[in-house]
Amino acid sequence: MGIRYSASVALVKEKTIDQMDIDRLIVTDSAREAVEAITEVAKRRFGLTYGARMKRRWIFGEKEVA
Repeated sequence: MGIRYSASVALVKEKTIDQMDIDRLIVTDSAREAVEAITEVAKRRFGLTYGARMKRRWIFGEKEVA
């Protein structure tokens, strides 16, 4: 429960935010969890995918590091 619960109850009570919007919020201190949540929404809602990797182009005479 904690701070997130009490803050969300106050916001809904004052009609600052709708309960449906509170249910959509993700509060985390984990970078991994945040990335997973964003990736999941991007794939599901917007249909994004990981495309094929681009072929490297060596136009400035770079040499590949072994």
